[in-house]
Amino acid sequence: MTAFYDHSTGSISDIFSSVHQQIAEFSRVSTQPNALRWQPDFYQSTGQGIRIALLDSGLDWLHPSLTGSDLQAKNFTGSGSLADSTGHGTQMAALLVGQGGLVPDAKLVFGKVFKGSPSAHTEYFLAKGIRWAIGQQVDILALPLGRSRPSRAVAQSIEMALANGIRIFAAAGNRGADRLLFPASLPGVMAITGADIRGQKLPECTDFETADWITLGQVTSLLSPTNSTEGRPAEVLTGSSPATVIAAAIASLALSIARGS
Repeated sequence: MTAFYDHSTGSISDIFSSVHQQIAEFSRVSTQPNALRWQPDFYQSTGQGIRIALLDSGLDWLHPSLTGSDLQAKNFTGSGSLADSTGHGTQMAALLVGQGGLVPDAKLVFGKVFKGSPSAHTEYFLAKGIRWAIGQQVDILALPLGRSRPSRAVAQSIEMALANGIRIFAAAGNRGADRLLFPASLPGVMAITGADIRGQKLPECTDFETADWITLGQVTSLLSPTNSTEGRPAEVLTGSSPATVIAAAIASLALSIARGS
């Protein structure tokens, strides 16, 4: 992953020091009618009272960024460990409830549903994870993942979640301009695609017109050092996965404010 803001003034972290500011800048410049935008009153909310389920690759429970976070986690892969071999799940969790995250006071219900890259068994693990999340009475379900082939078991679990009033956000995909991955392609699921901080579509992401919603899909990692600490640009997360998590965070903030939490 490389820095995406290569103006002579420096990296994105030099100009917009927090993830919140990066999303706010995207919101300011985006002209798309289906853009999910940061609102000024979001700065006054921390996601208190909201329960978010995140299903991903694993979780580094002891990472310093997650110290003090309200976490509950379960492994559905049969591997016996929550270990995150790719780092993807930990990155997404930190973006939500880590230090400097978007909804640090939300309750994160995390499920490990694949080991490494998603395998043929992921659909079974994912279906179990969704049903578990329903039982945890979550408000929001974030699925920063997807597959080409549909799954009846996953579709049925999604239907159950929607019937229970859970708002579901899923990655539209990084595999082509006019294609939606599954389960983002299911009715009732909000398919999220990513843009850069200038509001332009990321080349690898699904077209704006194909997805339901657009939000920032290039954002500074909360797990890596910044310029000021290491003399080099911070790592940048890119694609529909971080966009999906940001969309879930925006919905969580709006819901928390609406409830007066």
